[in-house]
Amino acid sequence: MIYTNRNDLFNLLRNYHGKPLPETAGDPHAEEFIGELVILQDKITSMILGLAYKRANFFDWSPEVKALSARVQARPKLEKSKEELITTKTTELLAMVDFAKKVSA
Repeated sequence: MIYTNRNDLFNLLRNYHGKPLPETAGDPHAEEFIGELVILQDKITSMILGLAYKRANFFDWSPEVKALSARVQARPKLEKSKEELITTKTTELLAMVDFAKKVSA
């Protein structure tokens, strides 16, 4: 089923990476979260590409992404625009993981 949905996986990746994260956030708290987000996005992207080319198995990164999202929401000092950016990106990552889970089953 992965092979038939490969283009959809590629489209999800293309859409996600079409809106890149800022290199620097200017806020040490935001930079910490963005650093963690970059690590997660690399792991998820690698897994999805591995699935698309039948070189990897599905791994559910949802708990890690949800934990990051919860920590962002709990941080009161985070600038609103940075919080929205990180929240949007974590939501997109969760959608990619969910789709990968469906097509890999």
